[in-house]
Amino acid sequence: MDRNNSSDAPRKSNQSSSGRKSKGQLVAEFWAARRYRVRLKIPELGFGEATDDIVNFCEQRGESIGSAPSTDPGQRWKTRCFAFLSERNAKDFMNLFGGEFSIEGAGYDKPASDQK
Repeated sequence: MDRNNSSDAPRKSNQSSSGRKSKGQLVAEFWAARRYRVRLKIPELGFGEATDDIVNFCEQRGESIGSAPSTDPGQRWKTRCFAFLSERNAKDFMNLFGGEFSIEGAGYDKPASDQK
């Protein structure tokens, strides 16, 4: 029996424990790849049934669902920012669900309509 093929042989890992990315790194990479943002006001009772529509929209467009609360402490639980890979998807999302479109890197807190 070839020792290299035995089930007792040590297995090689593609990623060492020291080479793993932290949750913070993965989150940062997710947001960095998704420049197109739509900021929505959270309804008083939450998104309710619209949550299913938001999930379906993202799945149909091949977008991962990524959202985060506002970075403004006064707005933290009043708005939610959704991030998209595609500008078209972000604009279609805004047309369906409302909100404010912006482009990361062009002034995150500035609506795209105000950017020059």
